[in-house]
Amino acid sequence: MELVNKVAPDFTLPASNGENLSISDYKGSIVVLYFYPKDMTPGCTTQACDFRDALPDFVKIMLLYWELVLTH
Repeated sequence: MELVNKVAPDFTLPASNGENLSISDYKGSIVVLYFYPKDMTPGCTTQACDFRDALPDFVKIMLLYWELVLTH
């Protein structure tokens, strides 16, 4: 199932600081939802490292997006 550029349903989950976080708090923003298979497993660690390593690419994409928005 292709999920890129799809609107996520509203949901609320506990954040690491103990407060609740709702996806609707970010309405109008570009959000990357990151899910991993299971805590404390090799797959979890590998995916988290891959995501961390790709972060500069996300920043580049966002900068390009904002440049396009501002110039059009």
